[in-house]
Amino acid sequence: MAREKAKQPEPTYPGVISVHDIYTLDEARKRLRWSESALRAARRRGLNLLSSGKRKFVTGQEILRFLESEQEAS
Repeated sequence: MAREKAKQPEPTYPGVISVHDIYTLDEARKRLRWSESALRAARRRGLNLLSSGKRKFVTGQEILRFLESEQEAS
């Protein structure tokens, strides 16, 4: 009888952003449920990123600042 491989659950990215955390762009995008184009548009509209070499990050504080500024603009 062949043993079946136990499937590992996909990591979940709940829509929770902590002010004290730093996120990779992919993790932030998944937590916010944004598409790639939505992330690019946010960057054009003022979402500031941190860089370390070729990697890019965004702080939770910056995400919340950006979302609040978008709310005020509406």
